Amino acid sequence: MELYQVLQATLVPIVSLLVEVFKPFIKDTRYIPILSVCIGIAVNLFYSGVSVLSGVQGLIIGLAASGLYDTTEIKDLLK
Repeated sequence: MELYQVLQATLVPIVSLLVEVFKPFIKDTRYIPILSVCIGIAVNLFYSGVSVLSGVQGLIIGLAASGLYDTTEIKDLLK
């Protein structure tokens, strides 16, 4: 595995952190996964450069961060 791929894998928690920063400003929680995908695309385009592949990878990073958010939300509900 190349260093580039390892660094790109660290973008998922960074996107989750950024979503948590913006979460208090969003009243309807249905938009949080959409925000996660948008931030994932934007961060990866900034990190990797503007290309279609970077956009698709950013989409995957945003979806992964959204899944991470949903997983922690379910864990909080089980307590």
